[in-house]
Amino acid sequence: MKYRCLNCDTTEEDNWENVDAYRIKPSGMSVCKTCGYITYPERLENKNLKEYYRKDYRKPPTHANLFTGMRKLNYHASFLDDLFNDWDKADDKGKDKEIFEIGAAYGIVLHWIKRQFPECNVNGTEWTTSYKRNAFHEYGINLVDDFDDTKKYDLIMSYKVAEHQIDVDKDLRKYAECLKENGKLYISVPQWFGELNNFGIAGFDIEYYYHPDHINCWTREQFENLLSRAGLKIVKTNHTMYDSTYLCERDDSLMNTDVIKYDYKEVIKTLDNIKKASDCMDKSDFVGAIESYPNFPMAHVNRYELNRKKFHDMGFDKIQKEVIDFGLKCCPESAEIVGMAADIYMRYDKWNEALKMIDKALAMKPGLEKFMISAANILFKLAKLETDKEQQALRIEEARMILRQCKNTSQQAVPQCTDMIYQANANLPTPMELNAT
Repeated sequence: MKYRCLNCDTTEEDNWENVDAYRIKPSGMSVCKTCGYITYPERLENKNLKEYYRKDYRKPPTHANLFTGMRKLNYHASFLDDLFNDWDKADDKGKDKEIFEIGAAYGIVLHWIKRQFPECNVNGTEWTTSYKRNAFHEYGINLVDDFDDTKKYDLIMSYKVAEHQIDVDKDLRKYAECLKENGKLYISVPQWFGELNNFGIAGFDIEYYYHPDHINCWTREQFENLLSRAGLKIVKTNHTMYDSTYLCERDDSLMNTDVIKYDYKEVIKTLDNIKKASDCMDKSDFVGAIESYPNFPMAHVNRYELNRKKFHDMGFDKIQKEVIDFGLKCCPESAEIVGMAADIYMRYDKWNEALKMIDKALAMKPGLEKFMISAANILFKLAKLETDKEQQALRIEEARMILRQCKNTSQQAVPQCTDMIYQANANLPTPMELNAT
């Protein structure tokens, strides 16, 4: 049976080679022999896909979705800061701006934008019934099934949706055509065959990495090429906050860009290396995992933790070279590795170096609770080391400000941050006490 490749548009017979051997459960994962694109061809013909997403794709949202949603709001705020500042400075203050989100979940992002720009118009799509209902009952947002392509928009958002879309190339072109003159497409997608991670889920599970719901498994180069061929010019990008994120504007001159094609046999070699790395991971052979696929942050972290005593006995210089420097070289865009480096520096009382690493980690993952709490702990430690009382107080106040910010942006972190703030307050004399002495 013929299946159209979403990347190169090929519909030739016998164009697909099954590559289920490089996962665990057979799911029809295949590689396009023409361009090396990975997908699930039979799912491209699934006529009941909407019903699946409507009822079975996920359960109703819980507090865990709220925690994750608030974390992502920090990423949105950081990435869209320049755009929203421009709106805020304009005479109309965002009035009548048209915003549309593809796959809006239960509306938390649209609600967040509406709070910043009360006179803008927010709309979106969502197929999951329980999420639609929550969007309405929580935020008064009526999400619909399909994108309204009869209107023009100032901002179209698609956050972790494109990997699920059957005709994503056609959808991207539709979004481009629906942008206003200065309109932007804000899109974020997971990408494969770069950093090996589980896309936000704890641990590493090769079945989740190749989840059949992700019918589009592209490299960064392939996805950026897909944007160009849809007439979308990238004006801003980030690859550390939450996979790969882009801000695009319409530019039809890019539509004649040649399709990026890989030798599918080389793609299969990459699949084989990932499978070997995964198998090594399952056996706690972290050295073998890194040798098979060096850009594997979790393997680097586990390798160090499993061998901490051995590395300690070798001395810190060896740890710096063989753990920190090696990890940063193999995984240059990994906040997890930067966080590991900060943790190691803290264990060896290298507090200033740890703070620099945490600052770097927070630039990569804005507002992430564990990094903000680590920053506060480092500042508290530096305060204790201060001999100057004024500098000591400044360190403590900086730590408390970070913790207050963390409380305001993460309900998940409220208990821990509250305890830390109260503990700091209890150890900080009041001005009246100081004057009395």
